[in-house]
Amino acid sequence: PAPFCYMATLAEIMEDDLQAQRDELPTTITFDTASYTVSSEDFRNSDGMELDGYLASKEGRVTIVLSEFASPPIENDPRLITISGLTYRVATRENSANGIEATLTLRKQN
Repeated sequence: PAPFCYMATLAEIMEDDLQAQRDELPTTITFDTASYTVSSEDFRNSDGMELDGYLASKEGRVTIVLSEFASPPIENDPRLITISGLTYRVATRENSANGIEATLTLRKQN
């Protein structure tokens, strides 16, 4: 008989890809008193129109591995995320079709 050859599952391959992304662009976040390493896109400043004029804000996106969180962040979560001393709220959470990761859009709290 031929020797057993292990084939990685699609989920394992996707987790490995996500780990490679995190290794390439690591960002440390603090959420619910714990630290996590996530993959991030550039954070940018934006000016949103408010009733009394433009309000400068800072936003960005991070990708998290859902299984690493006992209770992952949700949209408008009262638990805030801290990155490099700045505090952010989760504006949106987009779960991936693979069920492994989610992309969070974060907005800086003023």
